[in-house]
Amino acid sequence: MRRISLRMFMTLDGHAEFPKYPGYDDPPGYPDPNFTDMWHKYYDSIDTIILGRRAYEDWADYWPISKRSEREPKDLMDFSNFLSTCEKIVFSNSLTSAKWDKSRIIKGDIKEGIARLLEEPGKDIAIGGGPMLAQSFMRQDLIDDYFLTIFPVIYGQGKPLFGGLASQITLKLVSLQKYKAGELFVHYERVK
Repeated sequence: MRRISLRMFMTLDGHAEFPKYPGYDDPPGYPDPNFTDMWHKYYDSIDTIILGRRAYEDWADYWPISKRSEREPKDLMDFSNFLSTCEKIVFSNSLTSAKWDKSRIIKGDIKEGIARLLEEPGKDIAIGGGPMLAQSFMRQDLIDDYFLTIFPVIYGQGKPLFGGLASQITLKLVSLQKYKAGELFVHYERVK
């Protein structure tokens, strides 16, 4: 059966933000071990990416293969190629068109939309952004795996990744990786 994973970056206090801190860009560029552990290792097991409206618009503006140039790092090109093979699902009641190749919009109830999506043949599904969509999935207990890069920063502001849950979600640690600038990459699995 297809699994749904959340793949997000966050600060230690749970904000889905990208802060600056000592070592965050050392060495600058790619390959970035955080990004490799979050995405590159899973290219063969994922064929569907779920995004909220704002995340979809940002990704569609940056990640299509047509936006890449030969001068960019190979990892960026690889991720663009990976995304070009994936179906992009946008959960939005306000978006009227999704122009990025292999994109479609699902309106209405998330649980019903996911139930239909899980009936379709395919590989695993990854939620790539944003935090409000992630919270909606958490509230309905639809996430099987949580892949999180945690930045060593207490940010105190920004978009919270967690919130609005009616009940606890219990997780089991599957793996933990520490990077040299103090970031942690964790993989948790939902306890059923």
